[in-house]
Amino acid sequence: MKKALIISTIVFLVACIAFGISVAATGLREKNFSLKIGLERLIGIESLKAGEEKTYDFSEEINDIEIATSAAEVSVRTIDSDIARVIYRSGTGGLSFSAKMEGDTLKIEEKGAFFVLFDLGDNDSQLEIFLPAKEYGDISVASASGNIDIENLVCEEFVSVTTSGDTDYEIYAENIDIYTTSGSVNASNCTDRKAENITIGSVSGNHTIKGFGTEDYNIYTTSGEIRVDGLSGKGEVALTSGEIYLSFAEWDGDISIDAVSGEVDITLPAGSGVVVDLDAVSGGVDVELETAEGEGAGTANLSGESSSGVIGGSNSHKVNVDLVSGEVEIHN
Repeated sequence: MKKALIISTIVFLVACIAFGISVAATGLREKNFSLKIGLERLIGIESLKAGEEKTYDFSEEINDIEIATSAAEVSVRTIDSDIARVIYRSGTGGLSFSAKMEGDTLKIEEKGAFFVLFDLGDNDSQLEIFLPAKEYGDISVASASGNIDIENLVCEEFVSVTTSGDTDYEIYAENIDIYTTSGSVNASNCTDRKAENITIGSVSGNHTIKGFGTEDYNIYTTSGEIRVDGLSGKGEVALTSGEIYLSFAEWDGDISIDAVSGEVDITLPAGSGVVVDLDAVSGGVDVELETAEGEGAGTANLSGESSSGVIGGSNSHKVNVDLVSGEVEIHN
């Protein structure tokens, strides 16, 4: 159980840090009254007037992209063009903005104002990014608040770190890391390619991941709900509470589950079997899998410290479960 507790502690600390960043970047709000305090550190950041719009065009070859925002509504699209275009519309929140090339990296940043600002409404800045349709290298997205919508973006590495807000990602990357404190994530594979690794980490919120067959996966949450459809490969799952639903397109690897409490629900393809190794203080594992005659039992209810033989079909893999309490259900 140490593993789950350690992961939960790390997630909690990350959440606290993210909250501090969010406050520093976007201010403290209560009843539409915000206080924003910041300190200017970067040359090239522009403080824009409320409602001001700026357009930036880049003809250089872009390999990597870094996007960091405080509160903007972000939209990223790929287009049939050799020129990347960034459009920023300043809201009422007194934020500053920059878009520039550093080597082959496009860096886009919205950050807190560099003075104390009182305003009467929430920030409503907007950021639109139009990128040449191609495969990119590393792409990172960080947001304190605000929604993010990305369509048809292909890259080698994709990292997303958000504190709040809703994100919709239609992407593909060989390695995907998505971390959230709250809000929601909807991510789908815009290709038919299998990823090498996908990591989903959250403190709370509802998250849906679709179509990412992968060689290796890591999924963990403090609370909230995570649904992953079309999964494959071997991996690890950890939760403090909440619910995790995994639906496998291919059953081709072992899985380890570490839970303090909550529920893990696993759906396997026809012909799948499991060998369960359980260590539980309370709760347990329920298995109900289709089986051909002579291939083993189709159902089992396990508790305490126990190990099973093959349950279900002949295409079997190990399921290692470590529970303080909670339930794991495995079925077709």
